[in-house]
Amino acid sequence: MNPPDDDAPPESPTDVSQAQPPLQPPSVLRPLPASHQSPDAESVPDSGSIGFETLLETGTEDQAQTEAVPWVEGSEQSVDHAAVTMQRWIRLSLLALFVVPAGLILTLIAVAGGLPMWVYVRILVGLAVLATGLGFLAWRWPLLHHRHLSYRVDPGGLQIRHGVLWRRLTSIPITRVQHVDVTQGPGQRYFDLATLTIHTAGTEGASIPLSGLHHNVALKLRDHLLPANRRGLDHRGH
Repeated sequence: MNPPDDDAPPESPTDVSQAQPPLQPPSVLRPLPASHQSPDAESVPDSGSIGFETLLETGTEDQAQTEAVPWVEGSEQSVDHAAVTMQRWIRLSLLALFVVPAGLILTLIAVAGGLPMWVYVRILVGLAVLATGLGFLAWRWPLLHHRHLSYRVDPGGLQIRHGVLWRRLTSIPITRVQHVDVTQGPGQRYFDLATLTIHTAGTEGASIPLSGLHHNVALKLRDHLLPANRRGLDHRGH
């Protein structure tokens, strides 16, 4: 074994920049052409591009939701729950318009000396009990009405079930529908609700209202029941 040569020049360290290629800045990844892709690879659609194309076709996301049929044919559908809130506000407001002025008038009469104090107290307590009972009924009844009001849509027409104490089923054949109206009052416009009124041939029950519907649902039902659209469907079926 030979000793190391002291006169030999020291080995120079390896230049890293020469041994490894310089790093390239990251580039935007692009999909490979079809000829370079593996035959077993499955093309996965870009969810973002699909959503954007859907919005381009329908305009906005809200419009895309309203384009879908708002009911399932053959199944019971409930009206919009916002109708409960609207009816509660209306009934409680009417009750307040009666109770508050009556209490003020009674108090003014008692202060002026027109009523003995014991009569005033008894009348005031009776008025408070009456207002409490009517207030509970005004709050509870719209919910009961909502639970017992439903409708069913099928190719043959429309069925409406309603009634809290006495249940009633109204069947409307689509062949007897003459025209359909969609109306909105001030409260309904605030809650985006509408009333669908179906006019049928005949004298008994010629106009059948269905209230508490969302405005878009009412428009869809109107288009489904209109005689003009029905003739168009029959023509395409033949």
